[in-house]
Amino acid sequence: MKNNLFLITLAVVSVLDLTARPAHAYLDPGVGSYAVQVAIAGMAGALFALRGFWARLLTHFRRKP
Repeated sequence: MKNNLFLITLAVVSVLDLTARPAHAYLDPGVGSYAVQVAIAGMAGALFALRGFWARLLTHFRRKP
């Protein structure tokens, strides 16, 4: 069931992506700095999550039987 839902979602997203029309939008000067802040926050969040995962993994293997 999950596999079918994934394939349907993938097909819908693919069709929507292929039929996209160009957007004539205005990007104000603050968009670049906002994008950089989002990228830095994403990297920091990923590193924080990996650190927590690594700590749990090490704790799991250091347990005494």
